[in-house]
Amino acid sequence: MARFYRLVLRAKKLKDNSTINTTVKWFRDLNLQQPYQLLTGNCQITREMAGDMPVYTLLPPGSNSNKTVLFIHGGGFVGGPHLFHWHLAGKIARAANCRIVVPVYPLAPEHPYPAAVNALFTLYRQLAGQYGNPPALMGDSAGGNLALVTALKLNDEKLPLPPKLVLLSPCLDQQLNNPDIDALEEQDAILNRKAAQTTHSAYIGNNAITHPYISPVFGNLATLPPILLLCGTKEIFYPDCLRFTQMLQQQGGNIEFLQGENLFHDWPMFPLLPEASTAIAAIARFLV
Repeated sequence: MARFYRLVLRAKKLKDNSTINTTVKWFRDLNLQQPYQLLTGNCQITREMAGDMPVYTLLPPGSNSNKTVLFIHGGGFVGGPHLFHWHLAGKIARAANCRIVVPVYPLAPEHPYPAAVNALFTLYRQLAGQYGNPPALMGDSAGGNLALVTALKLNDEKLPLPPKLVLLSPCLDQQLNNPDIDALEEQDAILNRKAAQTTHSAYIGNNAITHPYISPVFGNLATLPPILLLCGTKEIFYPDCLRFTQMLQQQGGNIEFLQGENLFHDWPMFPLLPEASTAIAAIARFLV
């Protein structure tokens, strides 16, 4: 199944000379910005607005749990959520028996940094007040970046931190200048460095790329909550995930790194993939 997905993904992979317009269109052609109950495994779905931002809450059938996870979708900061995000959110809601909150946050290039960061930070605080406890944070790819940034910003402002942090194939350093990326560019079935840098530039604007709220690997990592990090060994974000893990361990942090051997970007969200089922079970155990 992994080989099948890899072939399909390679056929659809963005070219390294893609313009910002081409790249945004590529991401947004995948958009499915509202969930369907069948797609989420018959979770109960409610929709609210947080300012101008639609926010969907998924509750598994028969659940009376008060656990909340704020799931921040990926999409290169310019697109999403898409079908697989809703599928994954429903799977985790049921596996962990928890409430999953999925915001459709403002996207670049129309809404560059810090629009998404500010909207998500405000929503996190609202959820903590609404449910009486801070929610766990989870995000994939660009959403993993934003989940970690939210935790860093909470820490900087001395506000209650999430109890757990789940990062799926996160973009941790938007420079993408780790020399170990070179050997992975041809092996990555989804991403290439130049196309990623194109979307990142639309999001970052004139801000410093090494600012911790843009590239969170440069933030204060010592006091973060327990982290579960998942990344495939055949994706361009893998070297920075290794580096992040080592940095966090050196600073006394609590991190578990689940490596998807020979797997591609965001593999836990792919249906019918056995390795995805294993990853979802690990996420559920971690969140409990």
